[in-house]
Amino acid sequence: AIAFIAGVGAQALNNVTTGAIDTTTANFLVVAVGGDQNGTLTPSDSQTNTWTSLTVQEPATNTRGRLWYVLNPTMSASHTFSVSGSGNFAVIMVLAFSGVATTSAFDVENGASNVSATSLAAGSITPSVADEVIISAMCGNASQTNLTVNESMTRQLHFPSGSVAKPGAMAYKIQTTATAINPT
Repeated sequence: AIAFIAGVGAQALNNVTTGAIDTTTANFLVVAVGGDQNGTLTPSDSQTNTWTSLTVQEPATNTRGRLWYVLNPTMSASHTFSVSGSGNFAVIMVLAFSGVATTSAFDVENGASNVSATSLAAGSITPSVADEVIISAMCGNASQTNLTVNESMTRQLHFPSGSVAKPGAMAYKIQTTATAINPT
């Protein structure tokens, strides 16, 4: 069975590195990175894992976000995660899970972006099999401070807007039965 192990995040104007978490029992990592449209938003970690990117979500303003993941990563009792670059106003959020399929685990994705929405549906997905973990993440502009996620998801990380970084939130839901979901 899939189980949540740990989560961590951080935000900063330039180079961003999280505090350390214990990922030794995890077999799946997912990172959400948000920040400035012109910044470099590629994650790295203290174990030099190779990250697979999903589709970037980018409205017409200075904000973009993307999910990245690693199956069967190298783990650590003091694992940290980073985004490097100057002026990227980045937020990085990481979730670690155990019990995820070790090959071909990625199933479906959807996403949305909007310059000024106060509510935004990511777009419906229906997992192709039971026992999957659904991830929802978002980043916003400076005026969007209290980001929330519905659809009975567990909001694990939340970073309000700061003076030097974009706000962000990340949530998950472990589905034992494959059911359509459209996080808002």
